[in-house]
Amino acid sequence: MAIFRKDSLQRERDQLARYFQQLSETLRGSPPQASLAERFHQNPQDFAREYTDINLEQLTDDIALFKVTVDTLKNLKKKAARPIHLG
Repeated sequence: MAIFRKDSLQRERDQLARYFQQLSETLRGSPPQASLAERFHQNPQDFAREYTDINLEQLTDDIALFKVTVDTLKNLKKKAARPIHLG
């Protein structure tokens, strides 16, 4: 068990939330080009509703950034609050 001041972890929480949001948005993708619908044997409306276009390079970058952020949480031990010894 490790005890932390809540405010000393705010930066890590903010950073983790920001990078998770960024990763989620990239994974959500964007509407695919309607001209590709025929290749997937779909009409353009169904294609736009059922498929998404994901930038795989951006996804790889976002995963790496999120992973580094998670990995740095292993170093939190250094921020653990130490008991105050009286007397």
